[in-house]
Amino acid sequence: MFDFKGITHVIENPAGHAAGFNFSLVGAVPLSMLEAHTPTRADICAGRVQADGKAYGPRRWETIDQILTAAATNGVRLCTSKTCACRRLFTVVE
Repeated sequence: MFDFKGITHVIENPAGHAAGFNFSLVGAVPLSMLEAHTPTRADICAGRVQADGKAYGPRRWETIDQILTAAATNGVRLCTSKTCACRRLFTVVE
């Protein structure tokens, strides 16, 4: 298991990815930054059902501003490494 030390990274999805899903979150992504859905059989078998009875998956992120706003609202620690690919997508005020 990877230890992302509570840091969430942002990546740009390749052209032709699902419409509107322009960016994805990777690393330590809290549930508040994911989309809740009714668990499927696969979710149940894989142990992805949370205490609230929901399973969580990718959320539609069309812009970096949407991610930055949601991260600030939910207290999410976005990557601040000067050498990470995240830096070309957004600037984090340190």
